[in-house]
Amino acid sequence: MVKLECNVDSCIYNQKERCAKGAISVQGREATTMCDTCCGSYEKKTGDAATDSYLSGCGCTEPKSNIQVGCEAAHCMYNDNMKCGAEKIGISGYGACDCEETECSTFRTR
Repeated sequence: MVKLECNVDSCIYNQKERCAKGAISVQGREATTMCDTCCGSYEKKTGDAATDSYLSGCGCTEPKSNIQVGCEAAHCMYNDNMKCGAEKIGISGYGACDCEETECSTFRTR
């Protein structure tokens, strides 16, 4: 489990700069920089009743301090058999409108 800090305030799962999803996926199989990665679990927040119902239904209403992080970034030094091996990671993308506007700010090339 990884400690995750997230500043993607437009994501449905962001609760007080923590992720309420419980597990995320970092995408960017051929990434060589952090800009080539993204949070594949990003979903845009809408703020409507359907969103609140969805979050309650999936148990995603409380932020988690440690979560599972799947990682496709084969060239990242923290990628350990498609899982993130870092103790702590950051997901960036303040004001993002889609997952391509997010990134794993902890990415480091091997």
